[in-house]
Amino acid sequence: MESFTARNAEFTNVMPMVAPEKVQQQPPWKYLGVKILERTIRHQEVQFVQSVKTLNDAQKLVGVITWLRPYLGLTTAQLSPLFELLKGDTDLKSPRELTPEARKVLEEVQQAVSACQVYRIEPSIDVTVFITTPDLHPTSIIGQWNDDWTDPLHVLEWVFLPHQPHKTATVLFELIARLIIKCRQRCLQLTRADPSKIPPGSEGGI
Repeated sequence: MESFTARNAEFTNVMPMVAPEKVQQQPPWKYLGVKILERTIRHQEVQFVQSVKTLNDAQKLVGVITWLRPYLGLTTAQLSPLFELLKGDTDLKSPRELTPEARKVLEEVQQAVSACQVYRIEPSIDVTVFITTPDLHPTSIIGQWNDDWTDPLHVLEWVFLPHQPHKTATVLFELIARLIIKCRQRCLQLTRADPSKIPPGSEGGI
């Protein structure tokens, strides 16, 4: 017991002290770039690089947007003008520039960051996976549905497949199967449980 007490005191001494004013005790809590409110989660404002001159610049820009996508719900087809910047010469210094289409998409992303939100999990409601294929690029929502809510569908997270498929020719049902596997893995990370259901026919749209 004495040994435990001594080790505990030693551990306490080496732990950095957190200033009281840095302890967040009420919403919004800010953590890893997001603002956590009572029931929803919003991403903090992000300033995107407007000058893209090389492949390296394009990769950084697309990387930030990919990081934001689970909160925004922007489909692969919507973002395709930005993904196109990654094609071609693989030299990181090879020239790239934002096309008018890419600039328009970047504006849409900026607006989505300001407007979109996802919800915090309600423990009493089952987690459901919804699949939609609005543009032949399967998109998924990990969410919760309750008819008693003002907005019956609470999106917890959007899930997408990589914008560059592993095979050049892949049938739609195979893509949907891959997306379901990815959603299951993500549900295990979020809730330590499989989704309760994937509604039949949800791939037709929500």
